[in-house]
Amino acid sequence: MVNKLSSQKYNGSRGKAEFLKRIGETLRKVKPDEVTIDQVWETYGLGLKPCGKHVVANPKATNCKENPYCLGRLGLEKFEKLIKKSEELRNDKATQAEKRIAATQPCGLTNWANFCYVNSFLQIWFNDPVFRQIIYDWKPSGAYVTPDPPAMDVQLVMDALQKLFFTLDTTPYEDTDAQEFCTALRLNAEQQDAQEFTVMFFDSIDRNLTKHPNGPMMRTRIGERFNGKQTSVLRCKCGHHSDNTTKFSALNLSIDGHTTLSAAIGGYFADECLSDFACSGCGRRGNVVRETSIDHMPPVLLLSLNRYVYDSNTGRRKKLKTPLQYPRILNVDGLPHSEKLVEDESRYELSAVMVHEGDSAECGHYWDIIRHPYSGVWFKYNDKIVKETKPPGVETEKADAAMNKANIDLKFCYGLVYRRKEPAKEPRYPPEEICGKWTKEMEHKFYRMTDTETLASQLSLDEMSARFKVVGEHMTALEVKPERANQRKAKDLTFLPTKLISDILNAEWDRANKMATQMNEIADELDRTECEMIEQEEASLESGNDLPPSPNKRKKNVSRRVRSIYDKRLEQVEIANILEPASVVLCPHERISFESVLSGEAKAVNKQAAEKLIKDYGLAVSVVDGGGTTRIDRLRSGVEVCMDCVRDYTRDVHFKSKLEEDIALAARMVKEDKTRCSIKAFHSVHRQPPPGTLYVAKSQLNQFKKDALKERDRRNYARNSNRHTWTVGTADSVRAAIGGEKRRRK
Repeated sequence: MVNKLSSQKYNGSRGKAEFLKRIGETLRKVKPDEVTIDQVWETYGLGLKPCGKHVVANPKATNCKENPYCLGRLGLEKFEKLIKKSEELRNDKATQAEKRIAATQPCGLTNWANFCYVNSFLQIWFNDPVFRQIIYDWKPSGAYVTPDPPAMDVQLVMDALQKLFFTLDTTPYEDTDAQEFCTALRLNAEQQDAQEFTVMFFDSIDRNLTKHPNGPMMRTRIGERFNGKQTSVLRCKCGHHSDNTTKFSALNLSIDGHTTLSAAIGGYFADECLSDFACSGCGRRGNVVRETSIDHMPPVLLLSLNRYVYDSNTGRRKKLKTPLQYPRILNVDGLPHSEKLVEDESRYELSAVMVHEGDSAECGHYWDIIRHPYSGVWFKYNDKIVKETKPPGVETEKADAAMNKANIDLKFCYGLVYRRKEPAKEPRYPPEEICGKWTKEMEHKFYRMTDTETLASQLSLDEMSARFKVVGEHMTALEVKPERANQRKAKDLTFLPTKLISDILNAEWDRANKMATQMNEIADELDRTECEMIEQEEASLESGNDLPPSPNKRKKNVSRRVRSIYDKRLEQVEIANILEPASVVLCPHERISFESVLSGEAKAVNKQAAEKLIKDYGLAVSVVDGGGTTRIDRLRSGVEVCMDCVRDYTRDVHFKSKLEEDIALAARMVKEDKTRCSIKAFHSVHRQPPPGTLYVAKSQLNQFKKDALKERDRRNYARNSNRHTWTVGTADSVRAAIGGEKRRRK
């Protein structure tokens, strides 16, 4: 293997131009009729040592035209990249075949139609253990009457939410989707404000559960978990006051002008002077103050951060991107409330942060930072990607802290969830008659998909490796070793069109590249058939003694059948059928021309390996003359290099050399016209030109080069006209061409 060689070191040459220059200098020293076979061999470039340039990793797949022995960069390197990619895919599939550990890797949710706001909502409330248990305790009822649209089908929604929570809890995959839940809610593909969606969802559930036989208990438990009570008092200086107590599921805090959560909460509970409000007692305006206080704090406190303010310049809402500090422990003792709370009840722990990136609530992207309810580890939930992260927020709020380098969660926090400190109990799953079928479906899908995908990736890698081995053996055998790259071994060499080698490699690569897809389709088809057989066996079982095939046994069955079917398909695929004929124009003497070799159109290879390649791929060699007649031909060995063409080339080299001298002489004669024997000078003195001299017109001297080259081109055209084309193509195409020629003759 050659490593990091400079271009100056390759073959002792700096390129094709320098090589041709060196050959020209050699042939200029000999007469055309004295050219030797060694000089012919050198003119073809066959005296070079095998090229080591392209064993170095190189992203550019270009044919090497500097060396007729070089088979690098014709397409085999793409196979190596494909094998490496397939190995990585196989390893990834093997990793995915391992079941997710729910305690250390939460499940993500795919965003299938602008539903990142739904995913954000679901992940936050799924990670509340009590609410999760409430959903698990839900039971549908046969007595429920399904309402007509557009009314909410609360049983359908609760069933979908229960199944989704159970899937998030137990699925062996690292992600799932909420499509069934979104369909039950009849959501369209337009993005909504996640905070508004949260409030609307709980309000809708609260209203519609009253219409369900099992709804009242669920409604009560949900309300106890999230609903608080607050009282708004309108107090006038005259002593009159009016009280209004309402429940709340979230506190909507304005953060405009605030840098800490405590300041925003203080602004929410600050007394507000209602200058335009008339007191119902005294009737005066400007003396009424609104006071807000908490009557009951819910176990889960949702704080909605209003980041939108009215912009008077544009007449639209604009989003505030001001960083907001929020503590990881929120003490509510300082809030105005009438409820008596013990110390543990007044301390709320941060459990989730909803983040919104974007300029509008109806666009952008929602994601969450949520603390695992059992391990206490913080995770970032970005749709299906769930990764461990550092705790958000701050330990202690500082109003004067510099916020120019604030974390993204402080700059874009949109909602905060605090939960009263309480022991987290492991959930009780729904009854077996409800979740049993879900478990079976997930296990069935997991084994089917992971086994199928892992199997397909392994089988495709095996087949690719096998094809790469076959192709690699052909290429290795074709390559001429240094000890055989000499004129003494000429009979063991032959020439092949470079296009033929490249096309075979590309066709093999295309076939191997499609192999993974074909394997997946075959394996999936057989696996579905296998699964249907299993389901039929399960349905026909009359006792519990006989069990259906295990996943491992099913995997072996699928593997065996895939291999047997795909092997048969491989026998039916013939690379040669998709190859186009590869041709090289022969020299006027019906031999491989040195121009074809030096231009990279033909490669010098081992003859025995070339014959095997042609046989294995069902190819044939033919030649087409200038009149279009096709006949069967053979491989041309290294002995059949063309001496006549090299002699003609030597004459051309001599011609160019003499032409350069003559052009220089003609130019000098034109410049010296006044000092030479011009017609005018001789006539003026009545003298005759010296004997043996000729008169030449200056115009002819000026276009001497043009006339000389035109004459040379005329001779070359006559020599090169009616040249034959040497072709390697499929045996069928050659037979068809010969058969067509016979029919034309008849």
